[in-house]
Amino acid sequence: MSYFIRIFGQATDGLSRRDIQEWIVGGLHFDKVPVFIPAFLDPDSMLEDWESLIIIYAPDTPTVNLMRHINDAVFQAEQDAVKALIGKSVSNELQQQLIEMVEASNQVIGIEIDREYLSEEAWAMLDALEAYLAGNLMGLVYAPEDGFYGSGLELLHKIG
Repeated sequence: MSYFIRIFGQATDGLSRRDIQEWIVGGLHFDKVPVFIPAFLDPDSMLEDWESLIIIYAPDTPTVNLMRHINDAVFQAEQDAVKALIGKSVSNELQQQLIEMVEASNQVIGIEIDREYLSEEAWAMLDALEAYLAGNLMGLVYAPEDGFYGSGLELLHKIG
């Protein structure tokens, strides 16, 4: 079953898919180097303007999918949905701060995973990837059923 983590980034300088791929490979999370779509050596991986990256970390397992939206209809819908959730579930003291962080963002990266089939190595990579993306993009992480995290993955608000 798909689960989506969202990272709302404020940084104006983006990360290319190659940056993310190099970071994952350098993290030594897996016994074998994951397969990436687009491929690591594909020139498209170096573009800062990208929409998706697929990570195949083991054969016959669900992939980890990254989707990036910059100031488009999907980005706006994600912003609106998260702001509405913050308005309903976050205390007044923190509400304004989180809403301002979402409103200041200029992109959202969605990470789609299948929690049921994710290996321990993939979980470790995912946690580190969230920290990497949030730190580099001055981001706010929203993990449904879990909470909101700052750019250093510090818990800002627990859900539930």
